Amino acid sequence: MDGMNTALLLLAASFASHPPMRPLPEPTQRALDGERIFVVDVAKGNDASDGTSDAPWGSVAHALARMSDGGVLVLRGGTHYTHAKVTSTKPLTIRAWPGELAVLDGGIAEFADSAATAWEVCAEGVKGEFRSVKAYPLEKPAAGEEDGDGEVLAMGRFIDSMVPLHGARFRGDLQSDNPWWNIDSKSSARQFVSCGPAVWQDGKTGHLHCRLTHTQLPGLGADNYRGETDVRKMPLCVAVRASGPVLTLNKARNVTLQDIVIRGSAVSTLEILNCADITLDGVTVYGGGRAVLVKDTSGLRMMHCAVRGVSAPWHYRGAMKYRSVEARLFSATQWMPSGVDSRDFEIAYSEFTDSEDGVFFGCVRGVRFHHNLVENITDDGIFITAVTGWDSVVAGGDMRIWQNRLSRCLTTFAFGVGHGRQIALPERVQTGDGAWITRNVIDARRPVHYHWPKSASDPQVPSFRTRFGGDHGSPAWEPMWIYHNTIIGGHLERADFGSAGLGSGMGKGTTRSVLNNILCADIGNPGLTFPQQRERFDARGNVIWSFDAEKKLVKPGEAEKANFITDPGFSSYSADWRQNVDLRPKSTQLGVPVPAEWFDPIRDRGVGAVPAGAEPWRVGVHGRMDVFGRQLDKAPVESFAWSFPDHHDVPPVKARALSLQGYPAFDSPIIYYVMRRHGIEVESHEREFVPLTTAKLADKKLLVIDGSFTRAKMMPDVFGINDLAALEAWLQKGGTLILFSQRTDVFKGSEFLTRLVGTPRRVKPEAAVIAKRDHPWLKPLTNASPSWLAKTSPIATTTGESVISAGPTFGVLWQNPIGAGRVIYIGWSLGGKLTDNRRGGAVEADVAMIEQVRVLSAIIQDVTGIK
Repeated sequence: MDGMNTALLLLAASFASHPPMRPLPEPTQRALDGERIFVVDVAKGNDASDGTSDAPWGSVAHALARMSDGGVLVLRGGTHYTHAKVTSTKPLTIRAWPGELAVLDGGIAEFADSAATAWEVCAEGVKGEFRSVKAYPLEKPAAGEEDGDGEVLAMGRFIDSMVPLHGARFRGDLQSDNPWWNIDSKSSARQFVSCGPAVWQDGKTGHLHCRLTHTQLPGLGADNYRGETDVRKMPLCVAVRASGPVLTLNKARNVTLQDIVIRGSAVSTLEILNCADITLDGVTVYGGGRAVLVKDTSGLRMMHCAVRGVSAPWHYRGAMKYRSVEARLFSATQWMPSGVDSRDFEIAYSEFTDSEDGVFFGCVRGVRFHHNLVENITDDGIFITAVTGWDSVVAGGDMRIWQNRLSRCLTTFAFGVGHGRQIALPERVQTGDGAWITRNVIDARRPVHYHWPKSASDPQVPSFRTRFGGDHGSPAWEPMWIYHNTIIGGHLERADFGSAGLGSGMGKGTTRSVLNNILCADIGNPGLTFPQQRERFDARGNVIWSFDAEKKLVKPGEAEKANFITDPGFSSYSADWRQNVDLRPKSTQLGVPVPAEWFDPIRDRGVGAVPAGAEPWRVGVHGRMDVFGRQLDKAPVESFAWSFPDHHDVPPVKARALSLQGYPAFDSPIIYYVMRRHGIEVESHEREFVPLTTAKLADKKLLVIDGSFTRAKMMPDVFGINDLAALEAWLQKGGTLILFSQRTDVFKGSEFLTRLVGTPRRVKPEAAVIAKRDHPWLKPLTNASPSWLAKTSPIATTTGESVISAGPTFGVLWQNPIGAGRVIYIGWSLGGKLTDNRRGGAVEADVAMIEQVRVLSAIIQDVTGIK
């Protein structure tokens, strides 16, 4: 028996579940300093105490409620069960006591602390199935089959190793012993497949079910689960979706999290929403559906953080994507920009591992991502598409990604827009400012768990290799400057340039430069087919080679002239991912000059990530490995200067609005975006009736109603007498009500509607025309007959002002004053007209889209006085 197998057996013997996938968090000796220091001790604390080290508080939530003036909150070692919120705008640090490991846990305590009594054998279940003795909260009645199948309501981990359990969509998967991916439909609720140890919550009763089944896939070897099967002997961290995130930072400023562990969620573990100047230092986050979710935040710094996903060693991509949740490690983008999208993120010496999706940056403007490890991602590694806003402004861009180790990702750099958009310009599709990708090592030697065997006759050992880039829905790829990287171990499925994806996605006007990279394949040939759009694609000075002795490297003249078809002469190399490599090339004479204005932390000509003779840099938490993947002793990592300012100004709230959304509410995201772009804070309620008597209208300038209350099954679906009285009083004092197409139905049967629109005759509307061309709302129009007015739903009225009309008694864009306020009706659907990438865009359609959004913006500016 060799030394490696002996070490694996010894490691497995020390864990009742499975050996850890990654190093487990350890306490640090960071010195304790600060002027206002408060302490929480779960073992000895009491919330009636003073919060001092001698008389600590007992709970995190209690402490945060009493620290509105900021300070340092120190957590003594142990598990702090909590779901806490931070809203502090004063400098606040939450950290662990020196030398102690503090864990914030959103899970259910009895499954960790008293497993023997928390579970019972499931009488009607299969062999090895256990059911919780108690029922637990449900977020809502599940929308799947009977028993709540179809939604992931619970997720969990083994506490001894923090290896994830499968969060099952279907009880049938939890009960199945079928190891093969032989189901007819990927998301079938009629055929089932075993995804290993699993937890599932009954959507009717609230009881949890768990089965720690052994996995039986020959090709996985030691990655199969062979641990304890009696859940009563196994402490678990189990959380239900109804409990929400573990820690939420909302509208917080100047908050630092240090040396703590955050775990126990079936949704997002850590949420950072509408914040500024947030620092995560030495934080370990164990994900649920998301590990870290960030929205509309400026100035986020992360260093020495570990972000772990829900992919177990025995999981294939299909187990997570189709039989559980499409989990992400770090999600800071959204398909529709919000209007105040995130900016200025720097992430260094951190790790993002073991998930379906990795790090999503698309809508973040200003990203600095360096000295990190991204590994074992079975779908998108780093997502960088910058989506276009409703007014044609691109939210993201300006990304620099350097000196990272990127390994075992299905698609290292990913592109797509989901249900978002990229508008069409005359010569290209609009993108962001692009990404500078330099001095990274992309190690594709270890296969991704992608192809799940369908039977015993299928190939059993995973074989799918990492690709450089790929997309969803054929969007335009961001402009990229890709230089001085080392990409090894590839296996191409189709001819391409050097590594799968480097020459792809050039058809929609993007630009790309690929200089001085080392591109080596282990299987087959590296692609030497350049894209046709050569005027926008520059590939020079790259070393291209194959270590596959059975293949002959073809040397087409064009590629050979611009690049070097030669063995890079690594200091040491092996196609076996278990073996260490040294990827410094033998020659210093290859490569081409890189423009002086390009970002490069090393400034060495050569080729590849690490120049010949240079010292490979450290990556990961406390630099625990070098960029080649070789394990190192922990050492202090040299400090570096942060790229963005220490302080980010928070835009002031200029007005407030209330948005009520029925179904379908196509226009709500657009007006929400426009209002936020103008500094308007929006309180949004989707498919939820909000009585106007309790809506606190007094502090709001706008009330927006979109979508049918009736179709949304809202009760009631019309405003009653008291609501209308509150509405009219608010309008009299200067409020503005905006009704989108057909939304006078919320006043059905009331005298208010008659007073609002008059008593028009029953006649048919005419074609919509512009009645008041010089009206300030219509300044953005480029012609007198916009094509988007071909289909409207005008309001029948004999009062008010029709800016766009459909006959003498019909208003398409109409307003009517009520006291100091007014009611505005917009009789067409902006959302129904707008183009998106999936439906395909045309320049004319996108010009029309931008016109409509700018008209809406002019209306908002007029009624609020905000410029």
